[in-house]
Amino acid sequence: MLPLAEAREKANELRKAVKIDRRDVLAERKSEAAAKMTFRDAARQYHGENAAGWKSAIQARQWLAGLESHAFLKLGDLPTGRISAADMIDVLLPIWQEIPKRRVRSVTGSASASIMRTQKVGAPAKRGRAMAV
Repeated sequence: MLPLAEAREKANELRKAVKIDRRDVLAERKSEAAAKMTFRDAARQYHGENAAGWKSAIQARQWLAGLESHAFLKLGDLPTGRISAADMIDVLLPIWQEIPKRRVRSVTGSASASIMRTQKVGAPAKRGRAMAV
């Protein structure tokens, strides 16, 4: 516990930082806290706080397992405050590239089937009318 004189001095320093130096002291504190927590720790904390909201225990396990399989290898030990967009892209790119072709075919096949029900294959969409999908 701080003695009263030190607490007052600290409060004056913070007021000066906000009013004179125009610093966002709360954002700085959050940034400092984020710099200390690793991605792995943050993910597990988030999972623990939100797992009850998922539809099933299986979905909750899969959510964390996906991060363990892909993201933790590259981001796990990095402080959350130091993770850049480039770091996230490095993690996501291989995942996007390994999506099974059958999933893509399922999506495009479904979209094509929907289009074929509304117009002839190869026929251009009529002007002024939205194409049903």
